[in-house]
Amino acid sequence: MTGGQNITVTGFGFNSKNIDAKIDGVSCTVTSYKEDSFDCTVNKKDAKSVTGDQVGQHGVRREFWNFAKEADPAAALKQWHSVKAHKETLRTSTETPYNEGSSLANRMKGWFVPPATTKYRFYMSCSTKCKLLLGETSGSTSSPTKILETSDKKLVSEFRNYHGKDSAKRLSVWKSLEKDKPYYMEFNT
Repeated sequence: MTGGQNITVTGFGFNSKNIDAKIDGVSCTVTSYKEDSFDCTVNKKDAKSVTGDQVGQHGVRREFWNFAKEADPAAALKQWHSVKAHKETLRTSTETPYNEGSSLANRMKGWFVPPATTKYRFYMSCSTKCKLLLGETSGSTSSPTKILETSDKKLVSEFRNYHGKDSAKRLSVWKSLEKDKPYYMEFNT
């Protein structure tokens, strides 16, 4: 990360001045906090490269496909994974922009570095079908395993309601991960 990015982390239990936040191993200085979120500013870190999928890359890589102009958008959309992305961007969030159109596909790729050796569970919301994959081997992008798939269509206003009706559909299986080891993550929508 180049530093200076302002990040908002949402969840529960953040109403404390004792928050130690890191983004890709880089300290993130907490600027405000409340029970369900905190804001921080990322400090600078040198990265190996801004291209490719490697630990230390800048943010999360978003690949985007738009098949709205195809003769048969539905058929083209089913084959999105075998076609070069129409657009690639680097992001600091895994949230995809809302209302970009129809017949779209997204793939987000990045790394999760656990702050402690323990079991982890991930939440995911989407307005269509979505899938979360996690690498089984630290530092490797090969053969990530599906840990969550849902077609639990939610309105944008419901995305962060993790304790409501049908919330179990948006929870991954528990995964045992080791502290400070980078695990490849991929989100497909």
